[in-house]
Amino acid sequence: MMIPSYLNFNRNQEVKQAGLFIKNIIRDTQNRSQSGEKELSSCSPLVGFYGQFSTGVNTFLTGGRCAASDFDTLSNKLPSNKVTISAFYNASSYPTAACSEIAMNNGSLRLMFKTINQGVDFFDWNSGSDMGTALSYTKIGIEVTNSAGSKYVIIIGNNGEIYDITGC
Repeated sequence: MMIPSYLNFNRNQEVKQAGLFIKNIIRDTQNRSQSGEKELSSCSPLVGFYGQFSTGVNTFLTGGRCAASDFDTLSNKLPSNKVTISAFYNASSYPTAACSEIAMNNGSLRLMFKTINQGVDFFDWNSGSDMGTALSYTKIGIEVTNSAGSKYVIIIGNNGEIYDITGC
């Protein structure tokens, strides 16, 4: 009985580790935006820094945004190939009410951390558009899962709060 218990524990840890990895990268992205960091002297005005997520994959993008163009785009790979980004949630009423899954029309979620503590904007992003369609939620959840069904959710509030939970 020890081996099945260990395997279950290990799978849960892989998902938690991936969720915490996303949370840490998002916090770094937020910090870069709050400090007004920009590596291009021609970047004027600096809009902020973003995280971009798609379901069904184990990578996500981060980068900066000037007026109408992105810069310093990085692809971030989750620590386990067995874990993927699986869903996005409207977590506006969490924890007093359950989260509800959001169907992204364009397939990707973009979080835009605005400069100098101005909060976060959420977008249903599409590569053919500048920023995508604005979403009016106050909190968004990003869920990661593995094939065994373990789940972990990172909640991002439009005021800049970031925290993690084991499920919405």
